[in-house]
Amino acid sequence: MIVRLPFVLPANDAAAIVGQLDARSATDGALTAGAAARGVKRNREVLDADLRQQLSALLSQALQRHAGFLAAAVPRTIYPFIFNCYQAGMFYGPHLDEAVMGKPPHQLRSDLSITIFLSDPASYDGGELVLDPDGAAGRIKLAQGDAVLYPSTTVHEVTPVTRGMRWAAVSWIQSVVRRADQRELVRELAAMSDDLRRLQVSEATRALKDALERRVLGLRANLLRMWGET
Repeated sequence: MIVRLPFVLPANDAAAIVGQLDARSATDGALTAGAAARGVKRNREVLDADLRQQLSALLSQALQRHAGFLAAAVPRTIYPFIFNCYQAGMFYGPHLDEAVMGKPPHQLRSDLSITIFLSDPASYDGGELVLDPDGAAGRIKLAQGDAVLYPSTTVHEVTPVTRGMRWAAVSWIQSVVRRADQRELVRELAAMSDDLRRLQVSEATRALKDALERRVLGLRANLLRMWGET
């Protein structure tokens, strides 16, 4: 399940974050990579603890307001964001994210990964996010403030930047629903509920539409009770 999330942030807010990050010194991104990924990671990251905490809170709040994210992720915990940049010649080769992020007692299981694109795509060349390079997924380069959510079991990479600078925020989510197939069913029921709510019907069939929407929401809630981890 690869889900594109438009308008997580307004473009102006994303640009303001880039301005804050540009003003801070960035360190070698390999310092935060797992052992297997360290050899293919060539980027820079802003690790300033205060700024990272501030911006992570802002992005987490934006995601908690985004209906598409909530439906797809059913989030239990969102890991503090990492803010990375790729300049000309930098890249991140094919890799898998770590299964467990963080250190005790603040660890989470990485069910889902998310990338929020912070830079204007016209300001840099290259730097596409490629999901499952050996499969059918295409190259992803989204508008400023848009995001993509994907299973953390997905092999992915960032292609070399050839011009400009690419800023992004990345994080990991532990979902209330552990299994991806179950999470997809929960997401599909949320989508069905949205479709029913937007459906224009006559007064004669409105009661039926409302009853169907309640049944769909009830089914989703019961599946969350069955599958959910708290």
